[in-house]
Amino acid sequence: IMIDEQRMKSLKVEKELLEQITEPKMLLIKQYPESGYVDSSEFVSGVGTGWAISDDGIFVTNHHVIDGADKIYVGFKGKSETARVLLSDKRIDLAVVQIINPKKKYKPLSISNNSAENGSDISVIGYPLAFDLGDDPRIHEGIISAQSGISKDITRYQISANINPGNSGGPVIDANANVVGV
Repeated sequence: IMIDEQRMKSLKVEKELLEQITEPKMLLIKQYPESGYVDSSEFVSGVGTGWAISDDGIFVTNHHVIDGADKIYVGFKGKSETARVLLSDKRIDLAVVQIINPKKKYKPLSISNNSAENGSDISVIGYPLAFDLGDDPRIHEGIISAQSGISKDITRYQISANINPGNSGGPVIDANANVVGV
């Protein structure tokens, strides 16, 4: 599916834009109703940020970005490729998707072998409000504020970096450029 910039601006978007943080850029789109093209008459939701974990078209994003999708597209600079969900876990809000017929190799990010300690410097990279703010990545710096989230959930960090709709699925990167969270 091809989506030019003008058409992307006319889409009705409910959540966030999903793009890979390394070149080329990536966009995942949930599309309702099912059809071959995304146009302004169709409902689009569940966009957010994602990142490659392998060079053969496997990406990580949040579960809520792809949840309930009839079709998933991974987009690069106005061009999209169909993807499928390999794994998804609602409880930890993670999903792994794969481009069905990848046309190139992708640049994966390294995942840290260590947990980040409180006070550790981090950066979040994503495409918040991309249809309004543009399609270049936004980088926000901060620290790991706490080792657990709401209800003492140890699967979540608390961070001080700003995040907005569109950052969903984006990596939290430590000072060594390794992913420590999503």
